[in-house]
Amino acid sequence: MKAIRERRVVRRREKIVGFLLAGVAMAALAPSPGRAAGPLDASYDGQFTVAGTHETAAVAGALGAANTTVNGTVAIGLKDPMAAGVFYVHGSLKGKKLRLAGANASRVQFRWTGSVNGETMSGKARLRGPHARMRGRLTLTRRATTPPPTSGATCDPVYFADPVMTSVLVPICSHCHAAGGIAQATSFRVTPTDATATQVSTNMQVDVANPGASRLLEKPLAMMPHGGGQQIAPGSAEEQVLAHWADVVAAGNCGGGPGPVPTTGPELYAANCQSCHGDDARGVDGNPSVRCNGAIHDVVVAGKGTGPNAMPAFPQLTDAQITLVQTYLQQLCGAGGRTGADLYAGNCATCHGGDARGTATGPNVRCRKSILAVVRSGRTTVMPAFPASALADTDVSAILGYLSGLCAADPAAQPADLYLSNCASCHGDQAQGGRNAAGVRGSDIQCAGTGDFTDAVRFGDGNMPAFPELSNADVTAIISYVRGFCSGPIGGD
Repeated sequence: MKAIRERRVVRRREKIVGFLLAGVAMAALAPSPGRAAGPLDASYDGQFTVAGTHETAAVAGALGAANTTVNGTVAIGLKDPMAAGVFYVHGSLKGKKLRLAGANASRVQFRWTGSVNGETMSGKARLRGPHARMRGRLTLTRRATTPPPTSGATCDPVYFADPVMTSVLVPICSHCHAAGGIAQATSFRVTPTDATATQVSTNMQVDVANPGASRLLEKPLAMMPHGGGQQIAPGSAEEQVLAHWADVVAAGNCGGGPGPVPTTGPELYAANCQSCHGDDARGVDGNPSVRCNGAIHDVVVAGKGTGPNAMPAFPQLTDAQITLVQTYLQQLCGAGGRTGADLYAGNCATCHGGDARGTATGPNVRCRKSILAVVRSGRTTVMPAFPASALADTDVSAILGYLSGLCAADPAAQPADLYLSNCASCHGDQAQGGRNAAGVRGSDIQCAGTGDFTDAVRFGDGNMPAFPELSNADVTAIISYVRGFCSGPIGGD
């Protein structure tokens, strides 16, 4: 066993290039029933040869294609840790021409234009960022899949109990992957008092055909999307323990393999979403609630956001599987009564903020008096439309009721919230005039007369619609707020 460990250490050290991402890859993308595999659906290995320095970096990744749209991951093991890492990419496949773009955690931008020739893709790539700039040739070759052995040999439980359990699984993994943890329902489960049950679950995370690319290693190393982030360091003693155990399982096939394939909505959610969004789908550790999200397809396919809470794309999930997850979320939402709070959190809070007072990507809507029209039509590319199939009229009414409660909860801030929620998108944050996302221009109203102001709100004015939902008290409060920005004479009434 010691000799096996020593050989494993040597092999792993040979693979480490700066950031130790040379061997990264997501699980192979297998088609599910009802959808044929796309032309690119697979895991890949290859290399990136940097022009000028001639550095050769190992590359690995996984791609999935739906029609001409391509999503996936490309990991590059460069010596420069800022330029290295996992790039979440998207692009297009037109004929044999593949274009991909993406970024890593250091905000280094990746661009690649390659030609597909059978099992191999090759072309020019460039990396550009605040601390890195390089170009070169990148080649990827489809990874062949080998059926796992069927040996009935068992694994030595002594080594698993100590050090696998005592030095890695219990102190590191059991915080989430144990009873009561946020990842308790995933296929990986740590039971500190039951080494046998934990071993069975752990072995399911080992790819016996390619133990170095097992989820058991790549998840805690953050070499593939992991809601818990990086939990062990490349080259650490903990990594070597897990790597050795993956070798042991692969050699004896003691319950190893790709694990059970999720087929139901709850199973698919647990395997792909729960570690970030929680077992009740209301979000954990800064990740948003999706419990009542009515349209998850696009963000699952393309990913969303940047930074530590960015959501990666999931190219391995088919449309049919995403539909199963969507149906499961709707069941969770219904079980909670489809409350306005859950509906707002699942569909609006990411852009408009948890308190509905807006973020960098969406305005204040805390005291918005009418939302149905904009929910149905959207705002160009800034806000998507939500059809009735995603949010029924009753759902929109529940969200509006929830916003009304938020508005009433802070009377002192109501004048500002009423203005910012109903007027600022066109007239500017300080009533100085502006233009909304649809291109509609609003005038400077800082010193508008009371009569002009009231008439415009009641009857509309040019491109400005009427706001019959605003009460007289609301209009008076807005006028009072706006007058605070006026430094000249008030317009005539």
